[in-house]
Amino acid sequence: YSGNHLDATLRGRWVDEFRWEDGPFKGDVMAYTTVDLNANYAFGDGWKAGITVANLLDDEHYEAFGGDLLGR
Repeated sequence: YSGNHLDATLRGRWVDEFRWEDGPFKGDVMAYTTVDLNANYAFGDGWKAGITVANLLDDEHYEAFGGDLLGR
């Protein structure tokens, strides 16, 4: 979205299931989806403020077998 002073972007990322092997850690990492939101407001005279929310829906997932559970 892009308006007079405001612009926003909604981005989705899907990662398919994959096999992980690193030393003693071997197994399948399950598929996951995350959604990110970015919004900016332009004040004028070159000033702009923005915010980004990564993993907006707080999906908890692993990105490596044997790794930490990731969320927002």
